[in-house]
Amino acid sequence: MGDYLFFRHPVRYREVAAEISKKEFYRHFTKVIGNVYLRNDLLSKRHNLSLALLKRYPDGVLRGFAALQYRGYELLDENWKPIITVSSQDGKPKNDLVKVIRRKNPDELQKVKGYSLVTDAQALVDIVSMPETAMKFEEQVALLDHLLRQNPYLRTELGKHECLKELLEYSNIFAESRPESIVRVRLQKAGMGTFVTQFRVEYQERRYFLDLADPYSFVGIEYQGIWHFNSKQRADDIDRKNDLADAGWTVFEISAETLHDKKRFADICQRIKNIRKARMAERQRRLPLSRPLNGDEF
Repeated sequence: MGDYLFFRHPVRYREVAAEISKKEFYRHFTKVIGNVYLRNDLLSKRHNLSLALLKRYPDGVLRGFAALQYRGYELLDENWKPIITVSSQDGKPKNDLVKVIRRKNPDELQKVKGYSLVTDAQALVDIVSMPETAMKFEEQVALLDHLLRQNPYLRTELGKHECLKELLEYSNIFAESRPESIVRVRLQKAGMGTFVTQFRVEYQERRYFLDLADPYSFVGIEYQGIWHFNSKQRADDIDRKNDLADAGWTVFEISAETLHDKKRFADICQRIKNIRKARMAERQRRLPLSRPLNGDEF
């Protein structure tokens, strides 16, 4: 193991020239920005890329995802580049790993470990408004759900920003995964906003939690991650689904493949709507209402 393994932070060659030859350095290190390099095996960690940006531009301001991560938030697996805004004239070097842009910084900044970062709320504003961090709306909601689980008090700060209000309306702190959030948003967009997260169902002294459930029509949705496809888990899922069916629930299983297939997902939505209408009609027959309801009103 060479001496280069001791360099765990962004470095300039002149800082380590006494310890490693130039040939070895360029073999085991990759340029991140300007004359700042990172060891090759550290490039996959975006936090290290942010540190390289701060080393190159110590007076710059971390924005968006980079600011959230530097402030200690765990992020999802979005494909993002660390972004820093700078006031210097050399602020637009081309690089595939990071993004340096010239932009007026907001008035409210915070210092963390001696460096300038935007606030949590401004970081999210960056993410939804900067072209460099473009995401689908449902993915933005999934990210917000994930952030709110880590910091429920963030909601108050976010509410001060007009561009985040719709995002807040769709958010749910009890969502437990990114796919669950995406499914919930799509259902809401399709006019089915009565689905709640992690709904508890008790049946014969057993307790189950449905990822999403409409308690009015007894329709549930379960996201099937890859862990559901081993033989033991699959057997448990079948027993669970049978119990829920005995308790009157119709449960739809949605996988990543279904999420990426618009037609298949639309078909499931239509089936759910049909069940909701039929069960509402049944409820009306059993318990007459002052006026008829259609299947989209509950």
